[in-house]
Amino acid sequence: MDPTRRTLSSSPPRTRLRAGIPDALLFGQHGRRCPACAAAVPPPPSSQCPASASVTPPPPRQCSESASSTPPPRRCRASASSSVAAHPPTRRPQTPGLPKPPLPRPSSTPAPGRSTRKMHNLFDELLGQATPVHARSLDGFLAALARAPAYDDHRSGPSLVITLFNRVYREEAARWWRLSQSTPTASSWIAVAALIALLRMLPQDGPEAQAMDKAELVLQQMSGNGVQPNGATYNCMIHGYSTSGQWKEATRMVRAMTKRGLVPNTVTCNSFMTSLCQHGRSKEVFDSMTVKGHKPDIVSYSILLHGYANEGCFADMFNLFNSMKDNGILADCHVFSILIGAYAKCGMMDEAMLIFTEMRGQGVSPNVFTYSTVIAALCRMGRLADAMDKFNEMIAVGIQPNNVVYHSLIQGCCMHGDLVKAKELVSEMVNKGIPHPNIVFFTSVINSLCKEGRVMDAHDILDFVIHIGERPNVITFSSLIAGYGIVGKMDNALRVFDAMVSAGVEPNVVTYNTLVNGYFRNGRVEAGLTLFKEMSCKGVNPTTVTYGIILDGLYRAGRTADAKKMFDEMIVTGIAVSISIYRIILTGLCRNNCVSEAIALFQKLGAMNVKFNITIINTMINAMHKVQRKEEAKDLFAAISANGLVPNASTYGIMIINLLKDGAVEDANNMFSSMEKSGIVPSSRLINGIIRMLVEKGEIA
Repeated sequence: MDPTRRTLSSSPPRTRLRAGIPDALLFGQHGRRCPACAAAVPPPPSSQCPASASVTPPPPRQCSESASSTPPPRRCRASASSSVAAHPPTRRPQTPGLPKPPLPRPSSTPAPGRSTRKMHNLFDELLGQATPVHARSLDGFLAALARAPAYDDHRSGPSLVITLFNRVYREEAARWWRLSQSTPTASSWIAVAALIALLRMLPQDGPEAQAMDKAELVLQQMSGNGVQPNGATYNCMIHGYSTSGQWKEATRMVRAMTKRGLVPNTVTCNSFMTSLCQHGRSKEVFDSMTVKGHKPDIVSYSILLHGYANEGCFADMFNLFNSMKDNGILADCHVFSILIGAYAKCGMMDEAMLIFTEMRGQGVSPNVFTYSTVIAALCRMGRLADAMDKFNEMIAVGIQPNNVVYHSLIQGCCMHGDLVKAKELVSEMVNKGIPHPNIVFFTSVINSLCKEGRVMDAHDILDFVIHIGERPNVITFSSLIAGYGIVGKMDNALRVFDAMVSAGVEPNVVTYNTLVNGYFRNGRVEAGLTLFKEMSCKGVNPTTVTYGIILDGLYRAGRTADAKKMFDEMIVTGIAVSISIYRIILTGLCRNNCVSEAIALFQKLGAMNVKFNITIINTMINAMHKVQRKEEAKDLFAAISANGLVPNASTYGIMIINLLKDGAVEDANNMFSSMEKSGIVPSSRLINGIIRMLVEKGEIA
């Protein structure tokens, strides 16, 4: 028998550590493996990847059909769809240099399971050709697969790259590398590092930092296997860290790159500029590019324009836009969309529409993102008619609206009372096969309306949500209850609470806190206390927030003794006492003319090394002035910096007003100067108070 035609069953087990990338590196120990072959199958979306994932992938399992000692005949691709070989097929050395057949392109996106099998079959066919495939071709195949967009929640492209890459290091594949006199190149590793860096842009169960940790591990394995990273490798890592907001790690990668003698190129600078853009330092990299001889491209300009747009530096943004023309770079749709979005975000729709008109005048067609930016801004401003005009315009020019456009229009209609049009848009989405907004979206709209005091409009949205088949959740009902509490309609709030229970939605502690707070806000203290007692009977345990609401309500109602009893109950039940609770107690004591008691408690807490915030300090300074303990107030003000705090506008305002009350005009003037030197702008209320007191004291006519 030809020794090169060993079957899986006759291959001796390998005892050395495989050089392939572990499947567990991407999927964790819960990654499933196909029982018919050794190919890893990504876990379902709910699977979690623990940190203790196995480093070495398990050996390939044998197929039942190939368990005999007789080598099975090689089947054609069509008949092998149900069982994929664990290793690449046997290859015979051939004369290199013969033309290679092109890889077939799929005409449509297949189902995830079928696509995985077909990709393995395609890989078998690639390795089974009569003409040896050069390593560079295989690298390009893996790199293209790594960049392919995912079509399911399993991120099939990246998972296949890991699986197929491992296969070339297994028993039969290692021999293939030797026969073709090729060795794994940096490009193969680049494909793997790139796909893991790109994973942060795909749906993930974990945070972005975990994806970059995996990329770091791949980079370490790359060096450990004697493959030196090149510029493309570092560009992948810098891009991953930059776009995930880890600018310090991106800086570390740039330094490591230059330490190896690799010169950053335009791609490197663009990726690095993305991270620095979040810290207002993009201009530094942009200027250094020209100094080092790198010509900024349209991506460079786009990144810096986006940075200026986020910072609101419209003059710099527009000057940079004009400089693009001088450097021979024509603005594309993305660049114009950045400019339009910058003005639209600030409500400067006239300027935004001028850019939109100029864009079309230069022959650049707006895309769905451009239209969605304009439509969203118009909806926020209440210009629904103009928004609908743009909506109809984009359809007329052949651009199909996506869910972002529909969401903006529906939100605009809901916020401005046009529920009939909102219903039409929802129906249109359903007819087009676009998922309509879910309950989270409508809850956000209800919450916004309630904060504006438009509770009846919010209630209409709730009825609308139920009408289109969505089920309100506990947050939806709690938001509406809070809205009725804000406008003082507690009977309506209680009816919503009862409707919530009738609908089978269980109230949680947030719901009870919202209702209790509404009762106390509207002076119905006994009703609030009764509901508080009901919480325990319903199995809902009060939290620190609950006690804070009750303590604040009791102090505002002048029931200081009851507040002290409630605080004692809080201590007995073991509820954690936060700094906000102490703020409520100190403020409540001062409000009820128990200043001496408040000062004593403040000093006791200070002896216990309790870290106060500036709000508590302001309260106590004002209280000390109120009882003529002026020196203590001055000492407390002087100790603010020593306690790691910074005086705010309220701090200076309290000091200035109290100094003027005591007739210390010169000291008040010095305090006002210190306030201005610290960069704090006095409010109009403070200015009016100062002028009124100076007039009363005859200091000004």
